Amino acid sequence: MSLRFPIILILSAMVCLVRPSKAAFPEFHGEDTELRWALEQVKVSRMIDGYVWTVGNAVLVIQLYPAPMDWREEDHPPGFQKHIASVGPVRAQHLRDPSLIGKVESILRKSDIVLLLREQDGKSCILNELHGQRIYEQNGHMQDSTAVHVPCDQIWDRPEVPPELSDADRLMINELLRTPPSRPKFIRRGK
Repeated sequence: MSLRFPIILILSAMVCLVRPSKAAFPEFHGEDTELRWALEQVKVSRMIDGYVWTVGNAVLVIQLYPAPMDWREEDHPPGFQKHIASVGPVRAQHLRDPSLIGKVESILRKSDIVLLLREQDGKSCILNELHGQRIYEQNGHMQDSTAVHVPCDQIWDRPEVPPELSDADRLMINELLRTPPSRPKFIRRGK
């Protein structure tokens, strides 16, 4: 009996630590479109891992690096690419309801998907326009080959950015890109 209580206490603590927390992403903005409906059906994809603006048949996915976690650019082994501006295809197992794959995939294939990755310095961005067909036909390195590196304050001059975004959305995106990079959550030893 004396060992039973500590074991129950430890197991309870472990369950609390592993229980899923409410995710911060996706954070949807823009218009309520058929494309947004399709993205809302997805439970796992880079297309919903960030701030997501939908307008017409286009989606702008913004990811700020570093994410509020402990992995930083300096943690990458030498020679490894830090950011690959690509999106993997959405398959049935990525959906909340796998039976919707036909409808979701047909919507995604005819959509314009634009990735905007703000790098760790908080000033540089990677922009990549990925037509829906590309995410199903090209691997990550082929997709990444069309990515352009631009200062974040010059993204509006680029043809990849959906021109239909409202002035209010553009203002909100500018504020988002000016958000200071998150700080590391732990102290690195020997650095």
